[in-house]
Amino acid sequence: FNDFNVVTLNAPPKSVGHILVLLHELGHIEDHDQLLEDSFQIAILKIKLNDQNISTENIYEHQTKIDELILRRERKGWAEALHRIRPFTKDLGISTEALNEFIHDFSLGSYCKTMETNLPDKTNNIVTE
Repeated sequence: FNDFNVVTLNAPPKSVGHILVLLHELGHIEDHDQLLEDSFQIAILKIKLNDQNISTENIYEHQTKIDELILRRERKGWAEALHRIRPFTKDLGISTEALNEFIHDFSLGSYCKTMETNLPDKTNNIVTE
């Protein structure tokens, strides 16, 4: 998805997972105004993170806010995808558990892992793995 309301696919959607991802990206278009506002806020916070004199507490605060905005945006995209595919799950033989596992393991889980590594430890300044 980009700022021109265009979703680009690298390949035709051949699986339910591909269709879910497509619906997720289309969900971002549904919420375009909020997406732009969130992107603007994220950009401002990232500029603030580049300040050489920023305290560890402010780094933590800004990075946490960035992560919250990104996660909110992603959750909304997945909520829209679920709303759109729900009427067809029985016909497609998709269980609610399979949908939840795909969304949480495939997308939201990867965002959460990235967020964990982005957040500085309030005492040590960096998170060690």
